[in-house]
Amino acid sequence: SRLYNGGSMISSRFPALRVLSRGLAKKAAGKDAKGGAAKKGAAPPSAESLTVVRGINFMKSGEDPPILPDGEYPPWLWELTKPAMAYPDARKRYESGEEMDKMELKAFFTLRRKMDIKIQNLELAKQ
Repeated sequence: SRLYNGGSMISSRFPALRVLSRGLAKKAAGKDAKGGAAKKGAAPPSAESLTVVRGINFMKSGEDPPILPDGEYPPWLWELTKPAMAYPDARKRYESGEEMDKMELKAFFTLRRKMDIKIQNLELAKQ
């Protein structure tokens, strides 16, 4: 038989097996029960809030990390803000012979494979 304990199933054959909870950081002060901001007047940002990344810490004993200068972050981080490549644009670039790096080629072939699967599924649905 199985026992329900704190959101997970535990086998009664192994009573020594315990579900360990992670020590998560405390909830930020100033929030209501639903997670929204408390109904207080908008306070101006403090000097600490401009130097620390709030909400990133998930460890109970940890602290929020400081905001670093742009040069301190790895170059790939700034690539995350670029929009994803759309299939028609990628197809035009590939068919025109335009130079594409390894990651762009991988993205193109992934998009092409997905498009082929969608077309095949539409054809199968018509039958």
